[in-house]
Amino acid sequence: MLGEVLLLSLFIALTSGFTTSYAAFSRSEFLIVTVAHSALAGLSVLYYISYIFGFQVSSMHEWLMLVLLTTVVCLAVGRIREHGEKELISAVIFALTLSIAALFMALLPGNLIARMWNFLTGSILLVTHLDLLIVSVISLVTCSLYTFFYREFLLISYDYEYALSTGIPARLLNYILSMLISLITIVCVYTVGLFVTYSILMIPGTLLSRARLRTNSMIVLSSAIVLLSLLTSVLLSSYVPVPPSGLCGIIVCVLSLVPYLARIIRT
Repeated sequence: MLGEVLLLSLFIALTSGFTTSYAAFSRSEFLIVTVAHSALAGLSVLYYISYIFGFQVSSMHEWLMLVLLTTVVCLAVGRIREHGEKELISAVIFALTLSIAALFMALLPGNLIARMWNFLTGSILLVTHLDLLIVSVISLVTCSLYTFFYREFLLISYDYEYALSTGIPARLLNYILSMLISLITIVCVYTVGLFVTYSILMIPGTLLSRARLRTNSMIVLSSAIVLLSLLTSVLLSSYVPVPPSGLCGIIVCVLSLVPYLARIIRT
Protein backbone atom coordinates (compact mmCIF):
# COMPACT_ATOMS: atom_id res chain seq x y z
CA MET A 1 0.00 0.00 0.00
CA LEU A 2 2.78 2.45 0.92
CA GLY A 3 4.58 1.79 -2.36
CA GLU A 4 1.40 2.40 -4.36
CA VAL A 5 0.71 5.67 -2.53
CA LEU A 6 4.29 6.81 -3.11
CA LEU A 7 4.14 5.95 -6.82
CA LEU A 8 0.75 7.61 -7.26
CA SER A 9 1.94 10.72 -5.42
CA LEU A 10 4.98 10.89 -7.68
CA PHE A 11 2.87 10.67 -10.85
CA ILE A 12 0.46 13.35 -9.62
CA ALA A 13 3.32 15.63 -8.57
CA LEU A 14 5.18 15.34 -11.88
CA THR A 15 2.14 16.06 -14.02
CA SER A 16 0.71 18.76 -11.76
CA GLY A 17 4.00 20.68 -11.83
CA PHE A 18 3.70 21.10 -15.59
CA THR A 19 -0.07 21.55 -15.51
CA THR A 20 -0.26 24.26 -12.85
CA SER A 21 2.54 26.20 -14.57
CA TYR A 22 1.01 26.05 -18.05
CA ALA A 23 -2.43 26.85 -16.62
CA ALA A 24 -0.99 29.95 -14.94
CA PHE A 25 0.86 31.07 -18.09
CA SER A 26 -2.17 30.64 -20.36
CA ARG A 27 -4.72 31.80 -17.79
CA SER A 28 -6.49 28.43 -18.11
CA GLU A 29 -7.70 28.19 -14.52
CA PHE A 30 -11.23 28.45 -15.95
CA LEU A 31 -10.60 25.21 -17.86
CA ILE A 32 -9.63 23.35 -14.68
CA VAL A 33 -12.78 24.53 -12.90
CA THR A 34 -15.01 23.71 -15.88
CA VAL A 35 -13.60 20.20 -16.38
CA ALA A 36 -13.66 19.40 -12.66
CA HIS A 37 -17.33 20.30 -12.26
CA SER A 38 -18.25 18.61 -15.53
CA ALA A 39 -16.61 15.44 -14.21
CA LEU A 40 -18.68 15.65 -11.04
CA ALA A 41 -21.89 16.14 -13.05
CA GLY A 42 -21.03 13.24 -15.38
CA LEU A 43 -20.33 10.87 -12.51
CA SER A 44 -23.57 11.81 -10.75
CA VAL A 45 -25.52 11.05 -13.94
CA LEU A 46 -23.63 7.76 -14.37
CA TYR A 47 -24.48 6.65 -10.84
CA TYR A 48 -28.11 7.66 -11.25
CA ILE A 49 -28.36 5.58 -14.44
CA SER A 50 -26.79 2.63 -12.64
CA TYR A 51 -29.30 3.05 -9.81
CA ILE A 52 -32.28 3.13 -12.21
CA PHE A 53 -31.17 0.17 -14.34
CA GLY A 54 -29.57 -1.79 -11.50
CA PHE A 55 -26.02 -2.34 -12.70
CA GLN A 56 -22.76 -1.97 -10.82
CA VAL A 57 -20.48 0.90 -11.74
CA SER A 58 -16.85 -0.19 -11.97
CA SER A 59 -13.68 1.88 -12.02
CA MET A 60 -13.43 1.34 -15.76
CA HIS A 61 -16.94 2.79 -16.24
CA GLU A 62 -15.93 5.85 -14.23
CA TRP A 63 -12.69 6.41 -16.17
CA LEU A 64 -14.40 5.96 -19.54
CA MET A 65 -17.07 8.47 -18.56
CA LEU A 66 -14.46 10.96 -17.36
CA VAL A 67 -12.24 10.71 -20.43
CA LEU A 68 -15.19 10.94 -22.84
CA LEU A 69 -16.73 13.88 -21.01
CA THR A 70 -13.38 15.63 -20.72
CA THR A 71 -12.76 15.33 -24.45
CA VAL A 72 -16.15 16.86 -25.27
CA VAL A 73 -15.78 19.70 -22.75
CA CYS A 74 -12.20 20.42 -23.80
CA LEU A 75 -13.13 20.69 -27.49
CA ALA A 76 -16.12 22.89 -26.68
CA VAL A 77 -14.11 25.22 -24.43
CA GLY A 78 -11.35 25.38 -27.04
CA ARG A 79 -13.77 26.60 -29.67
CA ILE A 80 -15.29 29.08 -27.24
CA ARG A 81 -11.84 30.39 -26.29
CA GLU A 82 -11.10 31.25 -29.92
CA HIS A 83 -14.11 33.57 -29.94
CA GLY A 84 -13.05 35.37 -26.76
CA GLU A 85 -16.02 34.42 -24.57
CA LYS A 86 -14.30 31.97 -22.26
CA GLU A 87 -15.16 33.67 -18.95
CA LEU A 88 -18.85 34.05 -19.74
CA ILE A 89 -19.36 30.57 -21.16
CA SER A 90 -17.23 28.97 -18.43
CA ALA A 91 -19.44 30.62 -15.82
CA VAL A 92 -22.51 29.19 -17.54
CA ILE A 93 -20.98 25.71 -17.75
CA PHE A 94 -19.85 25.96 -14.13
CA ALA A 95 -23.36 26.81 -12.91
CA LEU A 96 -25.03 24.24 -15.18
CA THR A 97 -22.79 21.29 -14.29
CA LEU A 98 -22.88 22.07 -10.57
CA SER A 99 -26.69 22.19 -10.72
CA ILE A 100 -26.79 18.87 -12.60
CA ALA A 101 -24.52 17.29 -10.00
CA ALA A 102 -26.65 18.61 -7.12
CA LEU A 103 -29.87 17.41 -8.81
CA PHE A 104 -28.78 13.84 -9.48
CA MET A 105 -26.89 13.45 -6.19
CA ALA A 106 -30.14 14.33 -4.40
CA LEU A 107 -31.84 11.45 -6.23
CA LEU A 108 -29.23 8.85 -5.26
CA PRO A 109 -29.53 6.41 -2.34
CA GLY A 110 -27.19 6.77 0.62
CA ASN A 111 -24.55 4.26 -0.49
CA LEU A 112 -24.11 5.97 -3.88
CA ILE A 113 -24.06 9.43 -2.31
CA ALA A 114 -21.17 8.20 -0.17
CA ARG A 115 -19.30 7.14 -3.31
CA MET A 116 -19.97 10.51 -4.92
CA TRP A 117 -18.71 12.23 -1.78
CA ASN A 118 -15.38 10.46 -2.33
CA PHE A 119 -14.95 12.47 -5.53
CA LEU A 120 -15.41 15.69 -3.56
CA THR A 121 -13.04 14.97 -0.68
CA GLY A 122 -11.02 12.15 -2.28
CA SER A 123 -8.63 9.72 -0.67
CA ILE A 124 -5.35 8.72 -2.22
CA LEU A 125 -5.37 5.67 0.06
CA LEU A 126 -8.39 4.13 -1.70
CA VAL A 127 -7.02 3.81 -5.23
CA THR A 128 -6.98 0.36 -6.83
CA HIS A 129 -4.36 -1.32 -9.01
CA LEU A 130 -6.44 -0.45 -12.09
CA ASP A 131 -6.58 3.20 -11.01
CA LEU A 132 -2.81 3.25 -10.55
CA LEU A 133 -2.29 1.70 -13.98
CA ILE A 134 -4.56 4.25 -15.68
CA VAL A 135 -2.98 7.17 -13.81
CA SER A 136 0.52 5.96 -14.71
CA VAL A 137 -0.34 5.70 -18.42
CA ILE A 138 -1.98 9.15 -18.50
CA SER A 139 0.90 10.66 -16.53
CA LEU A 140 3.64 9.20 -18.74
CA VAL A 141 1.90 10.28 -21.94
CA THR A 142 1.19 13.73 -20.52
CA CYS A 143 4.74 14.32 -19.27
CA SER A 144 6.17 13.13 -22.60
CA LEU A 145 4.02 15.57 -24.58
CA TYR A 146 4.68 18.40 -22.12
CA THR A 147 8.42 17.84 -22.55
CA PHE A 148 8.42 17.29 -26.33
CA PHE A 149 6.36 20.42 -27.06
CA TYR A 150 7.86 22.46 -24.22
CA ARG A 151 8.82 25.54 -26.24
CA GLU A 152 5.68 25.49 -28.36
CA PHE A 153 3.40 25.21 -25.33
CA LEU A 154 5.20 28.10 -23.64
CA LEU A 155 4.80 30.27 -26.73
CA ILE A 156 1.10 29.44 -27.03
CA SER A 157 0.56 30.05 -23.33
CA TYR A 158 2.25 33.45 -23.30
CA ASP A 159 1.06 34.82 -26.65
CA TYR A 160 -1.42 32.74 -28.65
CA GLU A 161 -1.90 35.37 -31.37
CA TYR A 162 1.84 35.61 -32.00
CA ALA A 163 2.10 31.81 -32.06
CA LEU A 164 -0.48 31.75 -34.85
CA SER A 165 1.66 34.12 -36.91
CA THR A 166 4.85 32.04 -36.57
CA GLY A 167 3.61 29.18 -38.76
CA ILE A 168 3.52 26.48 -36.08
CA PRO A 169 0.23 24.51 -35.79
CA ALA A 170 -0.80 26.72 -32.88
CA ARG A 171 -4.49 25.85 -32.99
CA LEU A 172 -3.79 22.10 -32.85
CA LEU A 173 -1.17 22.50 -30.15
CA ASN A 174 -3.56 24.64 -28.14
CA TYR A 175 -6.14 21.85 -28.25
CA ILE A 176 -3.49 19.34 -27.20
CA LEU A 177 -2.39 21.54 -24.30
CA SER A 178 -6.00 22.03 -23.18
CA MET A 179 -6.58 18.28 -23.38
CA LEU A 180 -3.49 17.55 -21.27
CA ILE A 181 -4.59 20.05 -18.62
CA SER A 182 -8.07 18.49 -18.67
CA LEU A 183 -6.77 14.92 -18.33
CA ILE A 184 -4.64 15.80 -15.31
CA THR A 185 -7.65 17.57 -13.82
CA ILE A 186 -9.76 14.39 -13.93
CA VAL A 187 -6.82 12.38 -12.57
CA CYS A 188 -6.68 14.70 -9.57
CA VAL A 189 -10.47 14.71 -9.12
CA TYR A 190 -10.51 10.91 -9.16
CA THR A 191 -7.56 10.39 -6.81
CA VAL A 192 -7.45 13.34 -4.38
CA GLY A 193 -10.90 14.88 -4.81
CA LEU A 194 -12.46 17.97 -6.33
CA PHE A 195 -11.60 20.32 -3.48
CA VAL A 196 -7.89 19.47 -3.42
CA THR A 197 -7.69 19.55 -7.22
CA TYR A 198 -8.05 23.33 -7.10
CA SER A 199 -5.21 23.59 -4.58
CA ILE A 200 -2.87 21.33 -6.55
CA LEU A 201 -3.52 22.65 -10.06
CA MET A 202 -4.23 26.34 -9.44
CA ILE A 203 -2.46 27.63 -6.33
CA PRO A 204 1.23 26.71 -6.97
CA GLY A 205 1.30 27.99 -10.54
CA THR A 206 -0.59 31.19 -9.76
CA LEU A 207 1.53 32.16 -6.74
CA LEU A 208 4.90 31.03 -8.10
CA SER A 209 4.34 32.90 -11.36
CA ARG A 210 3.97 36.05 -9.31
CA ALA A 211 7.21 35.25 -7.51
CA ARG A 212 8.93 35.75 -10.87
CA LEU A 213 10.76 32.44 -10.93
CA ARG A 214 12.28 30.96 -14.06
CA THR A 215 9.94 28.63 -15.92
CA ASN A 216 11.98 25.48 -15.22
CA SER A 217 12.34 26.42 -11.56
CA MET A 218 8.63 27.08 -11.33
CA ILE A 219 7.73 23.65 -12.75
CA VAL A 220 10.21 21.82 -10.51
CA LEU A 221 9.19 23.73 -7.38
CA SER A 222 5.48 23.18 -8.09
CA SER A 223 6.07 19.43 -8.43
CA ALA A 224 8.12 19.38 -5.22
CA ILE A 225 5.41 21.26 -3.31
CA VAL A 226 2.69 18.87 -4.48
CA LEU A 227 4.76 15.76 -3.75
CA LEU A 228 5.75 16.96 -0.29
CA SER A 229 2.16 17.94 0.47
CA LEU A 230 0.74 14.58 -0.62
CA LEU A 231 3.27 12.50 1.31
CA THR A 232 3.10 14.69 4.42
CA SER A 233 -0.71 14.59 4.47
CA VAL A 234 -0.74 10.79 4.16
CA LEU A 235 1.83 10.47 6.93
CA LEU A 236 -0.04 12.82 9.27
CA SER A 237 -3.39 11.14 8.59
CA SER A 238 -1.94 7.86 9.90
CA TYR A 239 -1.46 9.52 13.31
CA VAL A 240 -4.31 12.04 13.34
CA PRO A 241 -7.90 10.95 12.47
CA VAL A 242 -8.37 13.46 9.65
CA PRO A 243 -8.65 12.90 5.87
CA PRO A 244 -5.34 13.40 4.00
CA SER A 245 -7.00 15.48 1.26
CA GLY A 246 -7.85 18.37 3.56
CA LEU A 247 -4.35 18.38 4.99
CA CYS A 248 -2.85 18.25 1.50
CA GLY A 249 -4.79 21.32 0.37
CA ILE A 250 -3.67 23.32 3.41
CA ILE A 251 -0.01 22.32 3.02
CA VAL A 252 0.00 23.15 -0.71
CA CYS A 253 -1.37 26.63 -0.04
CA VAL A 254 1.10 27.34 2.79
CA LEU A 255 4.16 26.10 0.88
CA SER A 256 3.15 27.99 -2.27
CA LEU A 257 2.80 31.20 -0.30
CA VAL A 258 6.40 31.10 0.95
CA PRO A 259 8.17 32.15 -2.32
CA TYR A 260 5.43 34.68 -3.06
CA LEU A 261 5.68 36.31 0.37
CA ALA A 262 9.49 36.20 0.20
CA ARG A 263 9.39 38.24 -3.02
CA ILE A 264 7.01 40.76 -1.44
CA ILE A 265 9.30 41.14 1.59
CA ARG A 266 12.38 41.62 -0.62
CA THR A 267 10.69 44.36 -2.60
